[in-house]
Amino acid sequence: LYTTVFLQKRFCSFPSDRIFGQTCPHRTECQWTCDQRRLAEADAILFHAYDIQYYNAKIPQRSETKADSIWILWSDEPPSIIDYRLFQRVQFNWTM
Repeated sequence: LYTTVFLQKRFCSFPSDRIFGQTCPHRTECQWTCDQRRLAEADAILFHAYDIQYYNAKIPQRSETKADSIWILWSDEPPSIIDYRLFQRVQFNWTM
């Protein structure tokens, strides 16, 4: 998790099995971190849309990450709250 979640470092202390679930067949192979220093080694990077729009959370350059890393934009907010056009310049691979 690269950004904060409503300005909080939420989920950062959760163990991987809580993040990925007990039934995930790959849960022992995956690691969960909020450590931005590990950005260059991450296979997937999660960004919270609300914090980017309202708290100006930093979005790194793609060159700071692995070429094949998956960038995920996370939002539980409707378009009346989040202006999703702001994210068109960033090449997110997935949204959730």
